[in-house]
Amino acid sequence: MKGGRKDIILKAATFFLSNGTKNSKYSKNKDFIEALFGEKNNEFATSVYVKIIKEETAGKTVRILNTYSGLRLFEHFFSKTEEEETQTHEEFERNLFKAYLTLNSEFTQKQLNGISTTKGIEDELMIPMWMFCADYPIADKENYDIKLIWGTQMIKSIYLFQFLEGNIKTKPLLDNFPAYFNTPTCLDNRICSLVCGIGPSAAETTRIAPSICAAPVIMFLT
Repeated sequence: MKGGRKDIILKAATFFLSNGTKNSKYSKNKDFIEALFGEKNNEFATSVYVKIIKEETAGKTVRILNTYSGLRLFEHFFSKTEEEETQTHEEFERNLFKAYLTLNSEFTQKQLNGISTTKGIEDELMIPMWMFCADYPIADKENYDIKLIWGTQMIKSIYLFQFLEGNIKTKPLLDNFPAYFNTPTCLDNRICSLVCGIGPSAAETTRIAPSICAAPVIMFLT
């Protein structure tokens, strides 16, 4: 991804994460590819989809969107320094997709490493442990009741602010929090939206897993 625009990486990572669930309108590979690539990359997009059809015809399941890969893209965005743009938009579109697939392969390898640890376990436990090792890193970010989890996040956030207020050592953090986000109080609607994804607007963040949405608080406190 060297020589590509940093802001495109952020937009792509957000798009991948917000549409990584099974209920997304881009859960079908064809719809995802059509949304990802621009008109000038139609030939490349078609070749990708043809390969997917070939694999699926052979009885294999092909899944492109992966929560792990989306989060890794975010890590790359925050660690990447500004640099000269040397790739065209179309080139970077293709290379970003290839980088994403590489991250998918990285995750698959980690799953296989976890699965290998189940060898020697009795048959009754082997399959449950295999599934646990394979899905644990992303399970809470893909399988959740959005209303229930966000309600929980709201309550946890209030308790967090109350804890900060009641502890003399942490109160300076609480005092700086409203100033940092330019809001009168920590329970202002805008802050609730940042912390929990709950607010008056239907922003893109409301489709991202709640544990990811809590990042503003975590980043501020660290």
